[in-house]
Amino acid sequence: MDARSDIYALGGTLWFALTGLAPHPGKTLEEIRDRKAHDGLPVAQLIARKVPEPLVKLLRSTLAIDPGKRPASARELMEALRTCRRSLTRRVGAGSEEAALRSEAFSRALTDAKACAGDPESLQAVFDSAAKKAAAISKKPFKQNWAYLQTMLRLIRAYHRGEYDQISDDALVWIIAALNYLVDPFDLIPDNTPFLGLVDDAHVVELVTDKTRRTLDAFMTWETAAR
Repeated sequence: MDARSDIYALGGTLWFALTGLAPHPGKTLEEIRDRKAHDGLPVAQLIARKVPEPLVKLLRSTLAIDPGKRPASARELMEALRTCRRSLTRRVGAGSEEAALRSEAFSRALTDAKACAGDPESLQAVFDSAAKKAAAISKKPFKQNWAYLQTMLRLIRAYHRGEYDQISDDALVWIIAALNYLVDPFDLIPDNTPFLGLVDDAHVVELVTDKTRRTLDAFMTWETAAR
């Protein structure tokens, strides 16, 4: 047994969370094994619940009978999840902004950000975690917004140090929420809506950049003048 056994178990858990059913039901272990060996995945259960095709594809790979067809490691699974999330974001279309900002995970990020804004210790923790995460991930998905993500980090550091305070409460909360979401969106998803509350972190950074662009530009102007 290796990580692919755990990945299979995770796929089964996600399947049950989406359908309320086991992918291979049975009263005994032998019956379950027989269904796994001879029956395909009951994808109709997912289709009936309107599960998007990218997520169906992900479930097929995690629940593949042949371990060699599953993600080989937790890192590979995380990349598959990110790819799935990006695909789902693109499929949302013109209403993607409102959908993202109303998502369960981002709503939780906003709530946490409001509490964090007035707590220097929590703000420092968010900055440290977000800076560490940003240093470890690829900037490619963020495209032109990568520079704004870096600006968000510098702004929060300067604000925490008392060096910069020319920012509205609303803009501060939006920026903290984006960094909070970047750190680990999985922690922000309510237990009763696993995965479905998730929006791509690069997309969230893009939306928050659009909402706070003037604030971020003003901070960069201040940085330049202060040098």
